[in-house]
Amino acid sequence: MRTRPAVPADLPSFFEIRTSVRENEMSLEELASQGVTLQTLPVLMDENARAWVAEKDGKVV
Repeated sequence: MRTRPAVPADLPSFFEIRTSVRENEMSLEELASQGVTLQTLPVLMDENARAWVAEKDGKVV
């Protein structure tokens, strides 16, 4: 497993992981109501924050 800076191509994996958790569940619709979408995250990553991902066998985990 390796850790690396996230890139916009990782964003679908973010949503897949985020909507699969049992704790603090949120659907895609609930995330969108908070302004978190595939369109808004790249802007946030560029302007306000950085994200990191863990990757195993070429897949974000």
